[in-house]
Order: sequence, then C-alpha cells, then structure tokens
Amino acid sequence: LPLQNTISNFSGELTDDRLDISSLNLNSGSSDLSIYGSLLGLRPVLTGRARSMFYAVLNLRSKMLNANEILAAINAGGSASGEAVIIDTLENAEEQLDYSLIVVPGNLNANVTIDLDSVRYSSIGLSGFHSDIKMRERCLQIANTAAASPLGNLALDAFYSTVTKSDINAGFNVRLDAVTADHLIEVVPAIDSLVPMLKSFKGNLDCQLTATTQLDTMMNIVMPSLDGVLKINGKNLRVEDAGDLRKITRLLLFKNKNIGNIGNLYVNGMIHDNKLEIFPFILSVDRYEIAMSGIQGF
Repeated sequence: LPLQNTISNFSGELTDDRLDISSLNLNSGSSDLSIYGSLLGLRPVLTGRARSMFYAVLNLRSKMLNANEILAAINAGGSASGEAVIIDTLENAEEQLDYSLIVVPGNLNANVTIDLDSVRYSSIGLSGFHSDIKMRERCLQIANTAAASPLGNLALDAFYSTVTKSDINAGFNVRLDAVTADHLIEVVPAIDSLVPMLKSFKGNLDCQLTATTQLDTMMNIVMPSLDGVLKINGKNLRVEDAGDLRKITRLLLFKNKNIGNIGNLYVNGMIHDNKLEIFPFILSVDRYEIAMSGIQGF
C-alpha cells in the first residue's frame, strides 16, 4: 500500500496463539482507522499446519476513509513490480479501476464491525456509514449496511462467494431513498442500461434492487445469470427530454409538449433471462392515465 502509513497508539496482549488489540491507530494517506479486537489461531497458521483456521473479531472505526485514494494506491502498488513507490498526492483521486478477482481466504473466519464517520468514494461523500461483515468458507456476508449522502440514504445487504475461480457468485439487496435519477445513474451506471427511460424523470425516487448473479474473474456481472427484482417509486415527478415519449405527448395533445407532471410512480420489474420485464403499472401524466408495461433486453 504505497501511501504514507503510520501506526500509533498500539497496545494489546500477545500470546503464542492470539493477539488481543485494545488500541491501534493507522493513518494511511488522508485516511485514518482505529482498530480493536482479537486475532486467534496464530500458532497453527504461522507454523503452516494443514487446514488450520485463523479467527478474527475486529471493530474498525474511522473519522475519514478515502476509498478513492486507497484503491488508486493499491492499483499503483500492484503494478510496481517490487519497486518502492510512495504516493502522497491522491487525496483528490476519483479512481475508476478494472478490478481483478478478490478471493476470500478459505482459512479465515472473521466478524468485523465497521463504523465510519465519513467516506469518499468516486464523487460521492457518505456519512454515518455502518456495516457488519462476516467471512466463512470463502464466503463474505455484508449485513446491516447503512449510510447517508447528499444523494440520498443507502441501505445494503449482500453476499459474495468464491468457492473456485470458475464459481463466483454474489447477491445483494440495495435500497436508495430520496435519490434523483441522475444521481442514481451516477452511483450505479448499469441502471442507465437497465432502465434507459429513467433519466427522463426529474425528482426524488425510492429505488430497491434485489438480485443474485455470477461474476467473472474481473468482478463483472455475467448478465445472463442476473436474476432479481427492481422497484422504483416516486412522487411529484416531472418528465423532461423524454425522447420517444415526446411522440406520445404530441399524439395525445398534452397541454405542455415538453414537460409532464407525474403525481405518483410505482414501477416493479423482474430481471431474468437477460432482460428486464416491467410489470403493468398506471402512470398519470397531464390529463391522462396510461397503463404501461414492457421488456428491456440487455
């Protein structure tokens, strides 16, 4: 991790089989981290005993975590070919990386609680971030994840399984409350491909996506394997720059040909067989009520 790294305020108790950490502060670049907890099973792991298990129970706290800087540093360190590289100018990085496969160690059992006052990821600032993480048998479970941002409130539960390199699976239930369509697409760019018409809606949306999928070795979603349910709700929305939808406004003689006001929007859909099927729903625009449904192929 080629950043300026400093460890301070370390105190704990070490035996031949466990390390109890009562205090450990780590500063890495512009990020800080306070750690306490226990590491168990050190002796069999360090002596190379076959099928030995390493156990960890940790609590991580941070006032500020710059994920952009850390990801950029990991990327630079991974391509450094063993050379000493120190990076101290990435505080404002907004890194977009091609991710390689992350394998959950088979000999690690861990319970980790994370509380972060502030997180920077891409151009998004999160506050009050909390998550509970468990690792077992090459599987990772993320639960009770919640955070607030200027874009809206985030809630997430997920799992990630790396049984083998050819058997990588993930599942997630992500909910965003009071987020605009533009910001939703910024956070999850794939949404623009799944529901391209969504960017025509202006106003706050509540969105929930629950899905399971297989991943390739570059951590990309294998689209034919994606199965899930999508829900989008909104109130007091406007339709602007709607492309083909404008043909409807002209055909139906809308009072305003460019903007339609939508009192309520409740859209439910199912993702399966490489397509998104939107179930029939009622859309009230201008002086009309329209029943709509459709299929979006991937």
